[in-house]
Amino acid sequence: MTQDAWQAFNDRITWEGAVHVACESLDVPLDPAALTRIEELDAGVLATLGILGERGGNEPSEDETAAAMTRVDAKLNVLLEMFNRHLLGHIELPPRRQLRFNARGILIEGWTPPGQGATVLVRMHFDACLGLPLELPGHVAPTPATSGGFITFDKLDEDIRQGIEHLVFRQHRRQLAETKRRP
Repeated sequence: MTQDAWQAFNDRITWEGAVHVACESLDVPLDPAALTRIEELDAGVLATLGILGERGGNEPSEDETAAAMTRVDAKLNVLLEMFNRHLLGHIELPPRRQLRFNARGILIEGWTPPGQGATVLVRMHFDACLGLPLELPGHVAPTPATSGGFITFDKLDEDIRQGIEHLVFRQHRRQLAETKRRP
């Protein structure tokens, strides 16, 4: 099964980048109430990342609409910056690490996992919303010849899994568009 988890992870496109990420070892699996709370928060984080990722993506056809969208975009940027600065004074972010992740798992470079099969809770703080981490429960799984740790997400809620797949797809699409724009 562990080889299957690694293969399922590699068969899908992945979100690649550096984010603040931490993994907390769990001695016992999350109880259903805690898991439901995390899923509800994750749904909100994924929706927020989706909204923030889509800003500025569509070109309005009318000048007035474009000007209004630019004003709203600027106000939202200011609010997010204020929110992030406020939170940074009250929270300590984990270190920023290079990673690859999708709805099947996460590969964190330079991270030493607690042990094969260990249950962990991954917390990822994306730059767009530093104060709202995406929290995903998983299990440490083996990786063939890498310099990091691999965690498989084998028990994610289907809505969370789909939200992650949309997030990964949008990031992949943006990376392709940026590559095409470069000469």
